[in-house]
Amino acid sequence: MLNFTSAATAILRNHLPESPEAGYRLLMQKSCSNVKYTLRLENEIRANDELVELEGGIKLFIDSETFPMVDNTKVDFVEENNQSGFVFDNPNITKSGCASCESGC
Repeated sequence: MLNFTSAATAILRNHLPESPEAGYRLLMQKSCSNVKYTLRLENEIRANDELVELEGGIKLFIDSETFPMVDNTKVDFVEENNQSGFVFDNPNITKSGCASCESGC
């Protein structure tokens, strides 16, 4: 289960179109040294997607391969030092580099 804070859901709700099909696709890209998350607007669920409904009827579309990797992730929206953005606290991701990456990725 994904856990979105009230601050995060408020931001998503404010940017969601009025269409009943509209939602957000959660994408996750892993590299040697970090993980990048993307939330983008999307209007339909795909055949291999899991559908997660957040507070207020906000839909998240997550592909079936990514879904287990984001289980128990806490998502917050933070504004500090003139910057703002979503912060993902994912207990499934370890913070170690990879042995095959000599460049430090």
